[in-house]
Amino acid sequence: MFLLMFDIDGTLTSSYQYDQQVFAEAVSEVAGAPFHDTNWHNYARITSDGVTEEVLLRMGADASRAAMVKQAMMRRLHERRRTQPDDFAAIPGAAAFLRSLVGRSDIAVAIATGCWREEAMFKLEASDIDASAISMSCSEDGEHRTDIMRHACSQALAATGRDRFERVVYLGDGLWDWRASGELGFEFVGIGDRIAALKDAGAAHCHADFSDAAAVRASLRIA
Repeated sequence: MFLLMFDIDGTLTSSYQYDQQVFAEAVSEVAGAPFHDTNWHNYARITSDGVTEEVLLRMGADASRAAMVKQAMMRRLHERRRTQPDDFAAIPGAAAFLRSLVGRSDIAVAIATGCWREEAMFKLEASDIDASAISMSCSEDGEHRTDIMRHACSQALAATGRDRFERVVYLGDGLWDWRASGELGFEFVGIGDRIAALKDAGAAHCHADFSDAAAVRASLRIA
């Protein structure tokens, strides 16, 4: 058995752009000053907790207000879904691809995301992706992206009653996903509309989405 581990933003859900805008609005509200730097490469810990705490400290606000930012962000996500429902969509082919994997005896599936758990569950549900049968590790489960991915692997091992996986493959869209995978010794497949940067960095297997499921399976080396 081997493990397929998925990111959410930009990999399963088309949430990367609205996520940045909603986060910036939430931080501006809580900090009481405009915030615009949503280039996650500028932050040490690319998780919802990590970026929020660093942003608040940079702006001279108390890092303990991170919970307030989360609340403000979730309120805005719900409002955006009400007023702009078309923003919430799955990456083409993602829902069907996940469904085809769940329940297989040769593959374990997990989600490892830098999102807060409530945020992650909302984005998946709003994008009509059923992840109810998939274990999920989030910002609350580790300080760094690699910690979250290790946690996801441990959870999957416990769920399958195994000591190790033959292979672990992470599917993500960010350079930080590719780097974290390399640090952990995981294989990597790029998915999403930012694969040009991944290819430039050296990622060998990249796809814009899951529309060509056969091609994605070939990169993953699964039947």
